[in-house]
Amino acid sequence: MRSDAIRLPGVAESFLAHSEWRWCRQAVRIFHRWMADHHLVLADLTPAHVEGFWESQRARGLAFSTYHARRCRLHKYLYWLGERGHLRFVVEPPRLWHMRGKLPEPAERFVGLRGNQRLEPMVRNLHDWMARKRIELGDLTPAHLEAFLRKPIGGERGKSSRETLHRNLEPYLLWLHDEGLVRFRTFRGVHEPFPLPEPACAFVDTLRPVKRRTTVDGIAGDLRDLHAWLAAQGVGLADLDRPATERWLKSLADRSLAPTTRSGRIFQVRRYLGWLFERGTVDADPDDLLRRTDLPKIPSYLPRPFPVEADRVMQRRFLEVDSLCGQALFLMRRTGIRIGELVRLEPSCLQRASAHDTFVKVPLGKLDNERLVPLDPEARQILESLQRRCPPGAPYLIEPDIARSTLMQRLGATLRHAADGLDIPGPVVSHRLRHTYATELLNAGMSLVAIMRLLGHRSFRMTMRYAAITQDTVVKDYYAAMARIGAQYDVTPRSSAHGEPDPRRMLSNTISWLRNNAPQDARTQRLIKRLYKLRDDIETLAYPADDR
Repeated sequence: MRSDAIRLPGVAESFLAHSEWRWCRQAVRIFHRWMADHHLVLADLTPAHVEGFWESQRARGLAFSTYHARRCRLHKYLYWLGERGHLRFVVEPPRLWHMRGKLPEPAERFVGLRGNQRLEPMVRNLHDWMARKRIELGDLTPAHLEAFLRKPIGGERGKSSRETLHRNLEPYLLWLHDEGLVRFRTFRGVHEPFPLPEPACAFVDTLRPVKRRTTVDGIAGDLRDLHAWLAAQGVGLADLDRPATERWLKSLADRSLAPTTRSGRIFQVRRYLGWLFERGTVDADPDDLLRRTDLPKIPSYLPRPFPVEADRVMQRRFLEVDSLCGQALFLMRRTGIRIGELVRLEPSCLQRASAHDTFVKVPLGKLDNERLVPLDPEARQILESLQRRCPPGAPYLIEPDIARSTLMQRLGATLRHAADGLDIPGPVVSHRLRHTYATELLNAGMSLVAIMRLLGHRSFRMTMRYAAITQDTVVKDYYAAMARIGAQYDVTPRSSAHGEPDPRRMLSNTISWLRNNAPQDARTQRLIKRLYKLRDDIETLAYPADDR
């Protein structure tokens, strides 16, 4: 039985009816599913049952952030039940519930200091892990700390996640060392970027009036990387020559940077050197320092739409999960908008041209262009449902009370949950919904111009990276082309069995007509050769081997 198929009791629905608790719905549903599997009701619930539920969650290997968030949210529900007399045991306030036992005295003192309250969850998680490993505070070592950072609760954490957790715990660990409670000092510190020299700062300042802030920051990062390398090599801008730039290009390749990243960095550095050359800062010609042949070949990737059957199942699952994230992903699939545009939709984004024609107004996004995307009836109903659930005066349509980055993480988790158990090659990411949307429209016969406008693209080449032509579309296009050729040359024999044009016969008759009537020059011979190949391709695609 799936957690989204559980019918919640009335008391749970009353709790979730409050707008401040609606984001606890998934945790509440999972808990009631577990209770149903164990034939429990709220009146029989004990602390041992709750601990058994958390043991089952830990056994699933949940990510640390997922486990911690689910535990905190469910406790709010249990505390709410306890206040109203639905439980037979006392529930501690939410601030302390998510840990077993009380914090040790040093940790209580640290958390009580001004400004440290926000670190309490991380401190409690560390001491919970130490209690389970039977490690005393005075025996804590760097090896223990690394083990905690690698796998605090549930599955292993990635490098970036470990760095974030260590950075959050660092004030507490340094305080413990200063108090003489641990014997080692841990300090990773904040990485100080290489300072940009004056010429690079002046160049970046010229870009600020015409470029977006994120673009300018990216260019500044490229120039910072260049000057850090020059400083390490002892090369100044005035001494820059072709051998030095060749060594820099080799260093980029040795770092295994993606071809697109390398190409963009080389292009921006070339612009920078041209700007310096115009002002006499460098003597060498930029066209000689960095040449067109230095740009790496950019790989051409195929579109990555979800398989048709998996796409149908995922859309159904989006709506089965009664959550804002599921409805938001369904809207994203039916409109093809980017995830950054989805999380920034305004509450008034629904536009009506008539009683039947409705659109969603997409805000300024990656390419700085607003657009209107038509809505089918199902997508319109979902958007209206999202509007009804949006609090009055909210800045955003979907989950306005949380950070946009957090919402995007929740959307990604919901998408992966909907794809669980499906045969989907490659990574399951939200941008593939956009590829699927474009592919579906292209194979339904929509023009590239219209698809380009819906996706907010500025070129056909960008749109073709999103849309893939299916084999069914290829075969239908073959039939259409053969019908036009038959009409042109009056060679339209009909299949006696089905009364439909036989493309193989049509091609054979076309070849015979060309041999008898067209000039027998090189151009005609090339055309005949292409027609032979086309006939073989049609036999391979459309006819079984035993019918040939």
